[in-house]
Amino acid sequence: MAVADVTTVLTPEELDFLRKGFAELPNDLTRLARDSIVAPYVNAAGVVNALPERFFVPPEGGTLPMPEADRERTIIAILAATETDPGLPLAAHFYWGLAVGLSAKDIAETLLLAATYSGLPHWLVSSGRFAALLGQLKAAVKEARERCSKKLGGATSGPEFEKAMREALSPSAMLDLIRRPPTPA
Repeated sequence: MAVADVTTVLTPEELDFLRKGFAELPNDLTRLARDSIVAPYVNAAGVVNALPERFFVPPEGGTLPMPEADRERTIIAILAATETDPGLPLAAHFYWGLAVGLSAKDIAETLLLAATYSGLPHWLVSSGRFAALLGQLKAAVKEARERCSKKLGGATSGPEFEKAMREALSPSAMLDLIRRPPTPA
């Protein structure tokens, strides 16, 4: 079976829908991540909260110490070089990276560079999980498009359709999707 080139899985329109869904609630993913990390041990909150306050949520009227796309590229490289289990953190940061402006090609190149230093097993795991996530995201956009169109009497454009798509592709909906194991193609 042929594997699709990860740079061509999502169309520009599909990526745009995903980014707009994320932009509706940009701090939602940070909150969800923080909650899931602290849940097993509430006393970890002080330590865990320092990370988002420094790198994920800009101070009121301030800026982050690095652009979001650079932060996500860095996290993806670290996770890809150290993980041999294609779990939730890596997949979540693939989505997050796409949402804040990285392209599929940017992520693929980051994975390739990380694998140069960490080895082929890391490349196989991380690139396989990235390809699976892209398939999940593509299916989510298609399903959302169909559901929103049906809800709006067949409309596939316009402000109401755009709003419905942003809601359907919110960060919490995408995190729920990422938590589900990908189905084999």
